[in-house]
Amino acid sequence: MTIEGRSTKKVWLPVGAAVFLVAAATALFASVFEPRESILGFGALFLASSAILGAVLWRYRQELWALHGRRALVLLVVVAALFRLAAFVAPISLSDDIWRYLWDGELVAAAENPYVETATERMERGDGDRELYDALNRPDNHTVYPPLAQGVFAAAVSIQAAVGGSAERWLRALFIFFELLGVFALGAVLIRLGRSPMWAALYAWHPLAYWEVAAGGHTEALGIVWLVALVGFAVTSRPVVTGIAIGLAGLAKWTFLVVSPVVAFFLLRRRGWSAAISATASALLVFIGGYIPFYFDRLLANQLESFRLYAEHFSFNAPIYYSFRWVLGYREGITEPVTHITGPVLTVVTILAVALIAWWQDGSRRRLVAGVALATAAYVVFTPVFHPWYALPLLAMGALAGWTTPAVLGAVIVVSYAFYAPWTTPGVEAALMAGQAMVVLAWAMWEFGPNLLQRILARRGARKASVISDFLDGHETICDLGAGEGYVGAALADRGHEVQLADVVDRNRSELPLIGYDGERLPVDDNQFDVVVISYVLHHAADPDAVLAEALRVGRQVIVLETVYERQWDRRLVTFLDHSANALRGMSPEPLRLDTVDGWLQRLDSLGAEVTTWRWLGRSIHRHVVIAAKRKTPRSK
Repeated sequence: MTIEGRSTKKVWLPVGAAVFLVAAATALFASVFEPRESILGFGALFLASSAILGAVLWRYRQELWALHGRRALVLLVVVAALFRLAAFVAPISLSDDIWRYLWDGELVAAAENPYVETATERMERGDGDRELYDALNRPDNHTVYPPLAQGVFAAAVSIQAAVGGSAERWLRALFIFFELLGVFALGAVLIRLGRSPMWAALYAWHPLAYWEVAAGGHTEALGIVWLVALVGFAVTSRPVVTGIAIGLAGLAKWTFLVVSPVVAFFLLRRRGWSAAISATASALLVFIGGYIPFYFDRLLANQLESFRLYAEHFSFNAPIYYSFRWVLGYREGITEPVTHITGPVLTVVTILAVALIAWWQDGSRRRLVAGVALATAAYVVFTPVFHPWYALPLLAMGALAGWTTPAVLGAVIVVSYAFYAPWTTPGVEAALMAGQAMVVLAWAMWEFGPNLLQRILARRGARKASVISDFLDGHETICDLGAGEGYVGAALADRGHEVQLADVVDRNRSELPLIGYDGERLPVDDNQFDVVVISYVLHHAADPDAVLAEALRVGRQVIVLETVYERQWDRRLVTFLDHSANALRGMSPEPLRLDTVDGWLQRLDSLGAEVTTWRWLGRSIHRHVVIAAKRKTPRSK
């Protein structure tokens, strides 16, 4: 049996060995150490596991990504379950949130409302579990966990009361169950999108997912399945069911609602107002309906009070928030807090970012998936509190979008656990945050930079074509000389012209034909083209005069777009900018033969060309012009 030309043994042996090694190391560490009490060991295991699993997925990506359907889904879920069982051995250490879950769960299981009193108020009137109370963080705040989460908390307490064991273990088991449903849904939606379900491994097999769900125990585990499902329902044109999934995601954790505007605009663009309104209405009904059993007159006030206290007094691992605070002059322990500025500003920035992502939707599946991932990223980027488990929805949506950058973020964010270590100083904390940011930004540039650059070049090409079109009549034959990626020529072709590309190096990304050019002579006849376009090429040519002469030979008209300088300082500046921009295109620095406007006009005159017109295109940082010329007509005697 073979998989894509490679024997099964040669694929599954290393994959299986890597999975077994990571699972065994995870279980061994979890059974001996408390992760938060052994930060260095935990960090080393986490990063090593990320590196091993990442390397295996990369090395055998062709074979693994060739798996489809039931076989892929079984592999995903079985391996994901194995990793979570290994981490489940660990005692609660990474976070103490689970004790608040159980406090709330005991109240709900006893048919009491967890939103009415704070834990401290309850203990002051002599009610509540003292041991559990002493383990709580922020016992003076009202709980903020929404009803779906409260129901799962109560289920764990009820199971413990019925069959024994530890309520904390039962709750983590329920988290694992719901999150594995999310893993299955992630693979199934990928299949629905026509992509390999093995992309889900970027989430399902990631150490962040199995450590934070199975060992840490966090409510994100309850929302992942609904977050993934709402994308699947949206692309299958089921707006009411999509809205139900949005409402359930919000009832698992409020922050999941950040994607709702993106989904609404997707449905609006794809199916119109009725679909968007149906989804929004059903989402509101489900979300509000979930709170109805818990309603009392101060429900909203208590919730908003806790959120306000959380936003004003807590921060963690948030580079943008800390940088903004520093710019405003805040120095911890010295100056007055600036949360009255940072909170509203970052909230507005997040809302604007999500609004732009929503407006960007065009009804395509590609933009929906990317938009949901970007909206999730906007929240975690601008939040003042970024605990490691907050990255779980971004990790899942990144896998759905086929992005690896969230997986890299999920790997390096483990260093934030060092902030709890007694040996971590503010300087070390800042350095670790900066290191995380630099690694993620560098990886993002590697992953998205080339495509982003090509989009920028395509837009620039369209703008250049618009300038050139002012000198054209409508259906000319055109040679784009020094065409590069071919975006200028492609934009001119879209305007109805017959375009031929020519360049000394083939970087053509268009569907237009390309002529090889040796830099001296084009393999075409005299006057073969109505127009020859030379767009920001001459200053890169070894002999600009030879290029101009050849253009005047093969074309009846020549249109030149060219960078110029007026003084020596701006010549040095434009040289630096040109080399920097072209380095992104993979071009090595080379001597530039820049000239002034008068210099280019004199060159054309000396070559026997008549400049019919020229004008400035810009005289700020980038000084550039467009020049239209044709061969001089000999005077009759």
